Amino acid sequence: MIFFTTVSNIKFFFVFLCLFVAIAMFGFMFMEGKAEEMILMKENEHYNSLIVGKEKNVALIGTSHSASSLSYFSNKEEILDLAGAYTIPTVMYFKLKHTLVKVSHLKTLYLEADYHLFYEGPLYTSDRSDRSDGVKRWSAFFEPSSGDVLGELYAVSKPRFYSIERDTAPILIKRIIADYLKRLKILSTKNLSSIRPLKKFSNMCDDDLWSSFINEAKKNIVVDNKYWYDLTKNDKYKAAKGRQTEGFGMIDNAKLSPLMLDYYQKAIELAKDNNVSVVLIRNPLPKEYLESIPENIINDTDQYLEELEKKYGLDILDYRYFFSDKTEMFYNQDHVNQYGAVEVSQEVRNHYCNSL
Repeated sequence: MIFFTTVSNIKFFFVFLCLFVAIAMFGFMFMEGKAEEMILMKENEHYNSLIVGKEKNVALIGTSHSASSLSYFSNKEEILDLAGAYTIPTVMYFKLKHTLVKVSHLKTLYLEADYHLFYEGPLYTSDRSDRSDGVKRWSAFFEPSSGDVLGELYAVSKPRFYSIERDTAPILIKRIIADYLKRLKILSTKNLSSIRPLKKFSNMCDDDLWSSFINEAKKNIVVDNKYWYDLTKNDKYKAAKGRQTEGFGMIDNAKLSPLMLDYYQKAIELAKDNNVSVVLIRNPLPKEYLESIPENIINDTDQYLEELEKKYGLDILDYRYFFSDKTEMFYNQDHVNQYGAVEVSQEVRNHYCNSL
């Protein structure tokens, strides 16, 4: 009797274990299946829908710095917004090349020119393979032959398991939950992290329309992240320095990347060859971030941009110190919040309209 009870317990345990493993494997496969869409390919589809068959006058290309700072400027019918994470100079070039084939009437390109673009830091190499995967996949989307250009710079040395990796698992889980709640209409669009809340309209140079748009934007601002504002002064400097060194490779004696410089210049030349005027934008940064940048990086980057300005006759909109003492305008060490975005968007809109 005891023997049969023991055998029954073993069978029960074995069945339970098999069921647990099956559920775990199903969950793992489900999460991995969602990862491709939610982490890597979602933006590609977004960009493809933006550019196909569209007539645009202005394009914005940059990283998340520009996506944050110019979110209200780019929220117009005549603006093609190609700013987003991973858009380093190689990807800038591929995006622009792809766009010029698909989009007619492009006249002006606003191109980001922030410090971190010109260094091959950990965010864009195999040390942080989620980022390198993003660069590789986005590059391949815009330029199928990009692998020949990028070589091993963004090589990923091991298979990716996004649902269990430290850098990607929290993002994936958060997006799956948010997507599920949106489908149930529990989570409203206003409460999402996006800072592009308003309906698009054309003719942003109409002062009355623009004024009405900005006033409505200010009423709808939702700032639910006070991370940067609440940090102490010392913690701000520590966070800024960590972002620069661990994220962008902006360390003492860092050298400008020949590959990044080459493709940044190629993007400018491609625009010029297609009769598209180029305006460089240097986005606002907190005081603590600016003061933490190594002097050699400031000097080398500034000199490089000055050379480009003279060589190609470019305008440079320099907003680096626009909010340097206004902590309330930032949500982290290198991105403005919605309040900051309204101010910068107005500045760039005025520049564009005055240039017509």
